[in-house]
Amino acid sequence: MEAKERKLDHSLSLDPKIQTYIDPVQLLSLLIRLGICKINQSNGKYELAHVQDKVITTISEHQIKDLILKSCGPKTRMALVRGHMVFRHRFLDLVESRDLPLLRDTQSSAFFVFQNAFVEVTKDGYQLKDLSELPGYVRDSQILTYECKPSGDKSKFEKFLVNVSKGTDDDHSKKRFKAFKSVIGYLLHRYKDPRVNQAVILMDSDTTAANGGTGKGIIGKAISIMRNVLPKDGKRYRKNDIFFYQNLTLFTNVIFLDDLPEDFDFGELFSALTSGIELRRKQRDAIHIPYEDSPKFLLATNTVVKGPIGNSSERRKYELELSDHYGLGHTPEDDFGLLFHWGEDEWNRFFAFMFECVRTYLQDGLVTVKPINLLESKIVEFTSIEFAEFASIFEIDQEYRKEGIFAEFQSIYSLHYLSRHMFTKYLRYYASLNGWKYVERKSNGSYIFRFAVQ
Repeated sequence: MEAKERKLDHSLSLDPKIQTYIDPVQLLSLLIRLGICKINQSNGKYELAHVQDKVITTISEHQIKDLILKSCGPKTRMALVRGHMVFRHRFLDLVESRDLPLLRDTQSSAFFVFQNAFVEVTKDGYQLKDLSELPGYVRDSQILTYECKPSGDKSKFEKFLVNVSKGTDDDHSKKRFKAFKSVIGYLLHRYKDPRVNQAVILMDSDTTAANGGTGKGIIGKAISIMRNVLPKDGKRYRKNDIFFYQNLTLFTNVIFLDDLPEDFDFGELFSALTSGIELRRKQRDAIHIPYEDSPKFLLATNTVVKGPIGNSSERRKYELELSDHYGLGHTPEDDFGLLFHWGEDEWNRFFAFMFECVRTYLQDGLVTVKPINLLESKIVEFTSIEFAEFASIFEIDQEYRKEGIFAEFQSIYSLHYLSRHMFTKYLRYYASLNGWKYVERKSNGSYIFRFAVQ
């Protein structure tokens, strides 16, 4: 360092009759040696960054000043303070631009960077590797604050997930547990496959109680430990609020909309799920985050998420119910104590399980599983309790005279507000929610309908 300082000091003119002078070429050379550079952004602007050992940290002009002053001898420091050259924005425009290949997840791999190592996960398992082998540059915000020495023992979080996965029997529970693992793996995998643009929706299996406390937030917290997550209060969501995502960054991996209101319209997410996000901040230029760089969505709700009915909507959702194992009378803390306040061994068990979730997703994709009450809950939400109960009479490919069915329904429930036109809508909703086609024909002045497999 002394040699570098002498080079800079030799470029100074210390004659008190003239302005102190620093050779700008020498100063720019120092900035390069210190790892200061510009990184161009998609909106035509740039950010100043400090790059060291493949780690990129955004740096302000004030921080550059401090870094340079700490790196120079006393004469150079005095000259810099007098001249103010490096502290002027116009001079920093001359800093070299660098195109740094970032560490990105691929279709077949996911990466996690820790303080002591990084982990690569594939469908075949995971490997702990030395940081010197990083295949790309990483943002400092991507580096977890923990050291990683993964353990194969069962973690408390895994045991928690077993409990919220409980189904109608042992076989159903095992399949649901695998589905939960695949969901977590999907959210942790930062690669955006254009064929898989689904929002994950976690909901209670009993949507009539709507008490919450089943563990949805704990899953969101687990994701946020491993990836950059933007948590948003779902009840504050307002239609057409262009600044709702203003705290989003270019490096956010998941948006977690927690506790959605009953009137939330899932259709409002269609554009973000398929085309990317328009990031708007007050008094700043809008930035378009393209689909491949945009975050995934995790939604948590106590009720059925409403929105357009049909294949276009359903294929953008991955809905998974949490069992009623936890609730107001029995919390996860009763079983495991305060979660995520662990010692080193438990953290390493947690990391190993999260890697296993990613492996499950890379191997099997999003695992589909028979729901507990989801279909019944949706039918009630989009029609009525009475219609949901009445619909049990219908069989696939069986023809029914619509006038007769409507008369039979009214003779049982006497819903005078329900018109024939609305009843037909209910029939169509029922078919769509079951993944069937509603087929209707006219015969001898009457309408005949049936439900057919698509």
